[in-house]
Amino acid sequence: MAVFLSKNRMEILEPLLLRKTWQEEGIQETSIDQVLKTANNISHSDMIIDAQMLKELISGMDEKELLDIDDFSSIFEITRWKLQGTDGVRAIVDSKEISSHQALIEFVHNNILTPKFCYLYISAFIKMVLSGSQYTHITHIAFGEDGRDYYQKSPLKKIIHKAISDKGITMIDLGIIPTPYIAQYSMEHQGIAIMLTASHNPSSYNGIKLFVDGKKLYPEGDLGEYVLSSLVLQESRNEKESNKPLIPPLLWDQKISMLPLFSLLVKLSQPQYSMNVPY
Repeated sequence: MAVFLSKNRMEILEPLLLRKTWQEEGIQETSIDQVLKTANNISHSDMIIDAQMLKELISGMDEKELLDIDDFSSIFEITRWKLQGTDGVRAIVDSKEISSHQALIEFVHNNILTPKFCYLYISAFIKMVLSGSQYTHITHIAFGEDGRDYYQKSPLKKIIHKAISDKGITMIDLGIIPTPYIAQYSMEHQGIAIMLTASHNPSSYNGIKLFVDGKKLYPEGDLGEYVLSSLVLQESRNEKESNKPLIPPLLWDQKISMLPLFSLLVKLSQPQYSMNVPY
């Protein structure tokens, strides 16, 4: 069944409570019945609906428009909720220690990226990846950063390392690298990679980009952003702290491993070379 989310409080709404609230707010019974019926028929639990957005959408429809809609699932697609923007998650860094639930609220409503949110996000990502048949035996995950965390002495890299380690996985630390390199690394090794970067945003920002076999996540699919957002919401309701010992990271030799990429970039910068230069 689809899940209804109150984005104001970042809480899941029970169907009976949603019905009562909407009735009090004057939403048509026809709309409420169709919404709940459609939600009940959806098999995948990662379908999280922004209740406020859905209410605003259906409250603007008259009786005829509602009768013309055979399947409310098309409206559900419009009102689905996810954490990511156009390219991963980005926000203003704040190193304060807060609860998982509050970290989610801070990110969604105040655009604040805390260590707790990073832990939730990476834990949920690994959980999602391990649930797929292709990646059940992952032992290593690559990590890279753009240098913000290192030079500002922020704790985000440390907490990402802990999230990876708590899943029993070793982090391969590629150090400070350009984002295209970690995508290349993920593709060549057919593995999972995490990039800590906020791209062009101001220095007060940071963010997380995720790669599976060199590809970023699509919104849809078993390894998509909707599923990941659902798992982050689930993880935020679990406040258990892990006391597992930290698995030391593997440090990568950038001088050797990045030569093929630099060689390719230099070649492509020369006008006499075409885009299909071999390396």
